[in-house]
Amino acid sequence: MKVRFGFVSNSSSTSFCLYGADIDISTAINFLKSKGIEIPDNPTVSDIITLLKEYFKDTEFLVEMDAQFSSDYYGFFIGYDPFKIGLDETGKQFKESVDNVLKSINPNIKCINIIKQYNN
Repeated sequence: MKVRFGFVSNSSSTSFCLYGADIDISTAINFLKSKGIEIPDNPTVSDIITLLKEYFKDTEFLVEMDAQFSSDYYGFFIGYDPFKIGLDETGKQFKESVDNVLKSINPNIKCINIIKQYNN
């Protein structure tokens, strides 16, 4: 029997697992502005994703778009891969460190385990 531990994706599905939060586009824009990042006029969802990924580029934080958005809601998942927990770190310490970063985006953010799979 073969066991695979790496990330697997193909053109028919997208999957990811992270500990983090779901935020809406207005929260993302307000956060980016608070960090002095210039937002283009009439930004697209892609613009905001690019800016968030650029902001978090020196960290291991992941930014994923919620592929199940509706015409009036565009959401983003921001979090950390739980498989990257440090060898000297407890689960509680890991979650507290992620919570602290995400609460800088919005103090009311509630972090959860997020596992998503979308079939195209």
